[in-house]
Amino acid sequence: MGLRVEDVAGNHLGKVRAIHNFGAGDIIELERASGGTELIPFDASVVREVDIAKGRIVIEPPRYEEK
Repeated sequence: MGLRVEDVAGNHLGKVRAIHNFGAGDIIELERASGGTELIPFDASVVREVDIAKGRIVIEPPRYEEK
């Protein structure tokens, strides 16, 4: 918890507030730098790198299509 969260371009998105598991896999609770929180799957489809030494997680946020 507390790790900086960045996207693959290096933009600061926020920090890890908590890690949850409600039975279907781990979920990162992201405390957004712009305010609010967001739940993100903690799996290889989203999380590209976890670098404890540098204190950061690099993610590629899921893209949602509008209908």
